[in-house]
Amino acid sequence: MSRLGHLFEGPHRSCAVVGVQWGDEGKGKIADILADSADVVARWQGGPNAGHTVCFDGGEYVTHHLPVGVFHAETTNVIGCGCVVDLEALVEEIESLGPAKQGSIVIDPNATVITPWHRLIDAGHDEDEEGEDIVGTTNRGIGPTYASRASRVALRVGDLMRDDAGLMLERLFDWCVSRARADDMTLDPDAFVPPSDVLRHLRGALDELKDHDVRIEPGAPILEASLRTDVADRVLFEGAQGTMLGLRAGNYPYVTSSTPTAAGIAAGCNISPGRVDRTIGVMKAYTTRVGGSDEAFLCGRAMDDYVAEQIRDIGGEYGATTGRPRKVGWLDGPALRYAARVNGFDGVVVTKVDVLAELGRQTDVEHVDFLDDYRSNDAGEEPICTFEPTLDAEALTPGSTRSSPIWTEEVRTMRRRDRAPEPLRAFLDFVAEQMETDVAAVSVGPDREAIAT
Repeated sequence: MSRLGHLFEGPHRSCAVVGVQWGDEGKGKIADILADSADVVARWQGGPNAGHTVCFDGGEYVTHHLPVGVFHAETTNVIGCGCVVDLEALVEEIESLGPAKQGSIVIDPNATVITPWHRLIDAGHDEDEEGEDIVGTTNRGIGPTYASRASRVALRVGDLMRDDAGLMLERLFDWCVSRARADDMTLDPDAFVPPSDVLRHLRGALDELKDHDVRIEPGAPILEASLRTDVADRVLFEGAQGTMLGLRAGNYPYVTSSTPTAAGIAAGCNISPGRVDRTIGVMKAYTTRVGGSDEAFLCGRAMDDYVAEQIRDIGGEYGATTGRPRKVGWLDGPALRYAARVNGFDGVVVTKVDVLAELGRQTDVEHVDFLDDYRSNDAGEEPICTFEPTLDAEALTPGSTRSSPIWTEEVRTMRRRDRAPEPLRAFLDFVAEQMETDVAAVSVGPDREAIAT
């Protein structure tokens, strides 16, 4: 059993891993450790905009569509109906893993297909004066694909096997062209590949996936069969992105197009909400995000630019999918409290504590800060101690902060939390108090084994 296998003990047959912040918290590593104790691993939302990094046996592997259970033999990995899938990119992803890919793969036929047209629309969205994506999308076609699904014109994976798939693609083509024209996007009309060509490529990619032993079948019956009372299987639900990027839960409009909170699991896997026994949040010891307004990233405005640059370099804070540098800030107290309330965490895993240890050793930074509240620009307003999606973050300023001593001891070899340096223990206790939940484990380095419980 893995170092986190105890999270499946007792009546807890299923466990969900959810991002607490703006994504990039290290969910891939934690899900990978838990997958060693699971029989089925399921993704419920997102697509190739995810980037989960797993390190073991001297290698580093990044998954985008695939649940990280693919690195564990005898594990069934389900891409749920709430996901969007770029079939050609998925073929490349599987091939890039080589022999490291061991578990079997199932794609729910009700998952939505990303087409080249979706990617073109995504590439035509608003940018700032420097050409940076304002919202922070990955230009993989995720948002337009979800939008076409909501408009009931999208193509599902299972639709590719229908005789009228060509007609369905023609309808989607018309929708995509209309969307581009309505948004006044400067797109080359010749770039819109004809539906017949797209259908041929998509069906070819589907055949290649089947050659890689990928099965196309509903994921819900697999999950339900594993969670029957007379079966001893354990199920892991692996989330992508993070709570603060949720379409409805996050700081709109700087959000993704799906529901990465625990509430999205049931809809994204087409199962009962009661099937999720335990929810574990994953959070960094500081905060990062890609894209979005600098003014809306309040915890970033509370951190000195020099400190942010040092953390970015030490922690390798660049997107696993896009390579873009991430914004860096201290922990955002209102956002953490909000994420704990929205998801009902049964525990959290804190990652990147080794980065702050290195920060303490390499620089003259002496304290770790915590943004305790927000303040309105209007004088006399009370402090805002919890985030809400309707807040106009750009009209707020960082409020009061709390500080605790930074730790400088080497922590990468630490495997027991009770062996942590006193400043780190105090920091973890403070996080647990603020989120009103237990710290289930601490990640002390990138490798699979670098976990303290």
